[in-house]
Amino acid sequence: MRKDYQTIGGLDAETLAVSDNQLSGAERAINHLDLGFPVLFDPEAGVIQRFGVSDTLNDCYDTPSVFVIDKNGDIL
Repeated sequence: MRKDYQTIGGLDAETLAVSDNQLSGAERAINHLDLGFPVLFDPEAGVIQRFGVSDTLNDCYDTPSVFVIDKNGDIL
């Protein structure tokens, strides 16, 4: 996603990652990875559950997910 972020932005769209981790624990990893796009923190997993990426593998973990949203707010 990092390498495609500029391309997606050029299409008048935005890339957002959603994490259910606490900001304090994830901030260092995000800085280290230099993702280049915003990461939203949802520690109660409301967004993650709403978009159907919670426990998709029946392993009690949320599936790492990236949503691409266009200027109208539509997920592509």
